[in-house]
Amino acid sequence: MTEPTDDQLALDYARALQRGRRAYDKADDCLRQLHDRHPPGHTFELADGRTIELVDNFADSNVAWKPCGVRRYDATISKPKPKKKGRWGGGSKKAKRSTKKRAAKKSRK
Repeated sequence: MTEPTDDQLALDYARALQRGRRAYDKADDCLRQLHDRHPPGHTFELADGRTIELVDNFADSNVAWKPCGVRRYDATISKPKPKKKGRWGGGSKKAKRSTKKRAAKKSRK
C-alpha cells in the first residue's frame, strides 16, 4: 500500500473535522433535550454502569471561571464504581493489618 499524498491527507483531515462537528452538534442537541426535560442534578444510569449527571455550571454564581468558553448547562459522565468483594469489600492492606493487630490484642486479654 502506498503512502497517502499530502492532498489526500489534507482531505482526510477536513473530512474528520466535519464528522467531529456533526457528532458534537448531535451531542449538543441531545444534551439540550435532556436539560429541557430534567432539572440539573438529575442522574441517569447507563447500561454499561456509567452515570451521567446534568449540571448547571452557574448554579452558585453568575460567573464560572474556566480557561475556555463555558456552557451553562452541561453533564458529567462517571465511570462505574468497582464492585465490592465479600462482606467488607476487600479493604486495604493497612486496614487488614490493623484488624489483625486488634484481634491479636483481644486474644492476649
